[in-house]
Amino acid sequence: MGRNKNRHYDEKCGWVQIFNQLKELYISSFKWSNLPSTVNPRFLELLLFDNGKCVFFKDDEIGFLSLRAILNGQIDVYGEWTKIRAFASNGYQNSDLLNHSNAVLIYNNNVRDTPHFRIK
Repeated sequence: MGRNKNRHYDEKCGWVQIFNQLKELYISSFKWSNLPSTVNPRFLELLLFDNGKCVFFKDDEIGFLSLRAILNGQIDVYGEWTKIRAFASNGYQNSDLLNHSNAVLIYNNNVRDTPHFRIK
């Protein structure tokens, strides 16, 4: 019985390595040009990979940012959320809700979902 547990562990570790290699290929597939120096292209791609979206906006103190997005407010006639909140892992949140006049939502794809290869 102990051998089966180890075999399952070894197989899962192998899949994790493959997943990480695919993730690396995925996030390095595109080269962003003309990004402001305050926007990290690697982080932007990780957000798109993990969350399927991010928000690009200008912070009054830091400058342009691309961060995680929480969609808020009402839905307009095109199925778009009218308010967006940006936040970062270090506790940063934009002080006002963003909208389509002062921010741009960037989606991973036209379906607006994350990649479908996941390890369960």
